[in-house]
Amino acid sequence: MTDAIVQDWYAHKIGYVLQLAVPYYEELTVRQNLFFAAHMRLPKSMSHIRKFERVEQILAEVFKLFNYAEFKVRSNLSTL
Repeated sequence: MTDAIVQDWYAHKIGYVLQLAVPYYEELTVRQNLFFAAHMRLPKSMSHIRKFERVEQILAEVFKLFNYAEFKVRSNLSTL
């Protein structure tokens, strides 16, 4: 089999979806979701406190996000 045949076979058998958004949990607040994402994505060598500080920094820097930090994430934000 050539590489082209193998690639063609895989292209028809396998699907790949690039997930750009970080999963979020509707039962958690915006701050809790960011903190969870920070723990999942930032290096293990970074301390718990430093990760929390980074989340707080993001909340402060992102326009109006700090105002919603204690809101629970919902699928339909139009009801805010």
